Amino acid sequence: MKYILEIDDSTNVGQNLIGLIKALLKKDKGLNLFSEAEIEKREDALLGKMIHESMKSGLADDKKVLATLGLK
Repeated sequence: MKYILEIDDSTNVGQNLIGLIKALLKKDKGLNLFSEAEIEKREDALLGKMIHESMKSGLADDKKVLATLGLK
């Protein structure tokens, strides 16, 4: 099972927790620490891949994709 945790690094507890996680990252490869920007980048890549696959298979066309993204 995987968990996603949002940490506010503007608080003392958040800064301490991030420091602890970074220390654990050096010892264990089972943890990942992503910034908001990194998460957005991963989500965008996944969405782009899904759109591309849908368009290749014929399940989506330009109008549907733009409407889904709220760009129409």
